[in-house]
This record gives sequence, structure tokens and C-alpha cells, in this order.
Amino acid sequence: VLTIGPLTSPTFGGLVKAIDINFIASSNQFFVCSVMVNQQAKYLAGIYASTSHVVCKQLCSDLPSLQDQHLGAWCFIGNFNTILSYHEKRGGNVSSQNSCKDFHAWVEAYSLTHLHSLVPFFTWSNGRRGQQDIDIRLDGSICNEAFISYWDQISCNVLPRSSSDHHLLLLTLNHTTMRLTSSFKFMSMWLEQPQCSKVISDAWRTPAVGYPMYIL
Repeated sequence: VLTIGPLTSPTFGGLVKAIDINFIASSNQFFVCSVMVNQQAKYLAGIYASTSHVVCKQLCSDLPSLQDQHLGAWCFIGNFNTILSYHEKRGGNVSSQNSCKDFHAWVEAYSLTHLHSLVPFFTWSNGRRGQQDIDIRLDGSICNEAFISYWDQISCNVLPRSSSDHHLLLLTLNHTTMRLTSSFKFMSMWLEQPQCSKVISDAWRTPAVGYPMYIL
């Protein structure tokens, strides 16, 4: 489920009706479309990865190829049928490294970020109780920095399960063309501290990757 919030414009004082969706490609594991927002392309990929590691390897080959063909803001959402780390599985046997190494390599190679989702953390369950219960975070939304930084607000919420053993995902995006003037404030007392310049210099020289506000 995808919701795109109001695109407001200070010029017209209302909604900017500038969303154009075009289909790009598909396979038995994904579909990709481009969403034109104010003449800027954003790429959305719906994922339903195979449970077969051999078949899923093709997905980890097709997606990078599409990203290289269509440079820009990307979001991948759906069932990836694998995990990024061991903490995304609870119960059962330890997941095979082969089942997730290709997925992890793709995420690392393209500097993708797995959006934090609200509870519940695990999106799939085998429905059993006690020691036989297995819960895994198989579903999610993974985006590159260009996609994340464009939106004023972006969130991926996990909805209640119905008849499926997977939880539904709700991706919400909000963007406004209206920008409020912010006031810059600086406390000059910090300049009286001898180490002030060094602390600031060291902080800005430290590499940081992630959301713009996280980097700041």
C-alpha cells in the first residue's frame, strides 16, 4: 500500500497534480514503475522474491541492472524472502549465509537503507507457539539516499495481518514545495573555549552515512 501526501505549492495555493506513473519492467519476482513528481522521476519497485536461493540470485542481478539503466531515486518495497542480519530472525535454525549474502552485497554496493518500521518488527510468522514459533523480518522498504532525501516525511508502517502469514506494509511519502525560512542561531560563548575549533573540525571530518539529519 502506497500513499503520497499532498504536494503543496505556494504559487497556486493548493495541490500540485503532477504525478505520472509509468510501467518500466517486470518479472516473476518484481515490477518497476517510474513516478514523475513535479517532473522528477522516482523509481518504485514492488518485490516478491522467490524462496529458492537459485531463483533469487537472478533478482539480485536484475535489480542492479535496472538501477544502472535508470539513475536516480529508488525505493524497493515488498517481500525479500531473506534477512540482512541475524537479529531479523527469531526462533528456528540459523539462516544460511548463502541465502542472504547476495542480498546483503546488493544493499552494500548501492548504499541502500532499510527504512525503520514501527512495531511489529517481524513481518512473517509460521503461526506456531512455544519453541516451534519462528518470526522473521522478510518484508520491508529499502531506499537509496536520493529517494529518502527528496521527501519531507517518509515512513514505512507494518499493518496488522489478515488472511496472510505476512504483514502488509504502508509506505507513506510527503513532499511540499513550500520552504519556510529558518533562523540561524549561534552561541558565541563557544568561541571562548580553546578546543572549540578542533571539536568542530574533527566532527565535520568524520565520515557519516545515512539520513541527512542523522549525518548532521
